[in-house]
Amino acid sequence: MPARELTIAGRTISDDTDAYVIAEIGHNHGGDLREAEELLRKAAEAGAHAAKLQKRDNKALFTAKMYNEPYTGRNSFGPTYGTHREALEFGWREYTHLAPLAAELGIDFISTAFDFPSVDFLVELDVPAIKMASADLTNTPLLTYAATTGKPLIVSTGGADMDEVRHACADRAGHRHQVARRRLEAVPDLRGRGPAAAQPVARGRGPAPRHGRLTAATGSRARADLRCGPISPAGSRS
Repeated sequence: MPARELTIAGRTISDDTDAYVIAEIGHNHGGDLREAEELLRKAAEAGAHAAKLQKRDNKALFTAKMYNEPYTGRNSFGPTYGTHREALEFGWREYTHLAPLAAELGIDFISTAFDFPSVDFLVELDVPAIKMASADLTNTPLLTYAATTGKPLIVSTGGADMDEVRHACADRAGHRHQVARRRLEAVPDLRGRGPAAAQPVARGRGPAPRHGRLTAATGSRARADLRCGPISPAGSRS
């Protein structure tokens, strides 16, 4: 079988390489740019290849009812779900501040796109890859739209079955830069203060990076499968 390969920021990921490890920052920065900077630094120190945020256009993503729903729990950042989400959301100023910092640290800077405007945002930012959430594995319109950008896609498979994974690959037939993968769901964060995710993309023949506290997060070897890379029009792995 021909080698399955994906290239992100000049780095080739395949069945024959070590895992590509993504440090999940998400919205754990709490809307604080300085905290996001610190998380980037910790990810780089730990030996991750990339750090990932999450990007949403909240008014495009949520219904008006959900956006305006009261949200007053102890972890709320606002009185409604919409104001809570907006408090956590970084925009152009924050992303263009963090991207060069990541480059200076020698770590790729990527993000999950949850909607069409967020795909456009990340393309304009020129991230080296776009992450798609497992909840969107069956969101054919969004996956197809992201695939047409020409950016490498990292697609979480989450709890999907293989038929759903194959369907997601087949929907993107002809767009070579694609990989679907499984993730580690609950591991210590890079500061040791609670759960976060260190996400190996592909299982190669060698170990994942073994630096700093990321060793405890991923174990001695990443165990995630490269489910689909460059794909045939029939959607089979090639």
